[in-house]
Amino acid sequence: MGISKKSILGFAKGVVELAERLDKIIKEAEKEKKEVIIVAPTRGAFMPVASALYSLRFIGRYQMQHPLRLARSLFGPFVRRTVVRVLPVPSTADTGRNSIIPQYLSPSQREVFEDGERLFKGLKRGSVKLLSYLLRGEREAPLLRSFLELLRMEGNGWLADEYARFSAGDATLVYVDTAISGRSAAGFLEAAREEKIQMIPLILADKRGAELQGEYKETILSYAGAEEEEEVFIPTADIVTENRGSAIQGIWAVLYPQLIADQMRSFGYSFGGTWSPLSRRKEHLKVYWAFSLALTDALERAMGRHSYLDNSYDKFNFFYNWNRRVIERRIFRSRELIRLLGFPARTFRRTAVKENGRRVIHVHFPRDVWKRMGRRFVA
Repeated sequence: MGISKKSILGFAKGVVELAERLDKIIKEAEKEKKEVIIVAPTRGAFMPVASALYSLRFIGRYQMQHPLRLARSLFGPFVRRTVVRVLPVPSTADTGRNSIIPQYLSPSQREVFEDGERLFKGLKRGSVKLLSYLLRGEREAPLLRSFLELLRMEGNGWLADEYARFSAGDATLVYVDTAISGRSAAGFLEAAREEKIQMIPLILADKRGAELQGEYKETILSYAGAEEEEEVFIPTADIVTENRGSAIQGIWAVLYPQLIADQMRSFGYSFGGTWSPLSRRKEHLKVYWAFSLALTDALERAMGRHSYLDNSYDKFNFFYNWNRRVIERRIFRSRELIRLLGFPARTFRRTAVKENGRRVIHVHFPRDVWKRMGRRFVA
């Protein structure tokens, strides 16, 4: 399914409203001499947050870097007078029996993937536990240490260092996410309530909220202490980045089924995996930059500004269609993705990778390899 100019503009209008709401929160925080930390569950929140930060350069006349250009600068700070930072948290729970390669898991590990609801709740709880340790500066927490070690193992040492240096201080926390049914956001916020983490939720609702389910909506509104949907949800015509893969979303989401199974069996929860900015494949990069320009053009128009990028959508459409077979196909071969993820191919030659229909990558290690290395993630 292609991406139309109209759908990008519809997404941009929702993002601009998100930026306007963030602007009000930032100004209130400035009065209280507080920082603002935007909690962004990866992978769905990356592009809305980055786009909103771009819009804030004009809506609030903030001085900041161009967040669509530098994924490595996503942590910020972005604003000089009031510090605004982004804290990406791995929160992908798109996994289950159809996402694993059974022969790589032991019978007891496979059992974990039979109970989908328990697995979903365990992954959301693990993500929020990770968030809690980061906010409270508990750097020696075993779960956080495991997460940082996994990032370094992937070759993302710079990202592990960003997390290790992170310090929250006195800050207003804002939770930004996208929603179709609302299940994912509700699961995350329910776990946040258990951990006594209070945030201001702002959620882009796809199809103007038409597919939000009542029970999830109630959970989200209850967490926010809001009586009206408009206080939390931002009706958006089309969240064009949803489940599109790194060429459009800007980041990879990676899950490790063996890690999930062992942490779930040991703790009852798991952070599940990691995220990485962009694919290293040139076809993905070309499409991402072209999409960023088309989105920038749409954001300018949504803010009522004159855009100098009139032909940007045509360029994006060209790159998207030219590389579509590469960026949209489901990838089941491991050698290619192991290289893209940064793993040393020689070390993990027998490692298998599967990309499911929601563009989430699942990495499976040979059982003998995981038996040796897996202990460090459940200690």
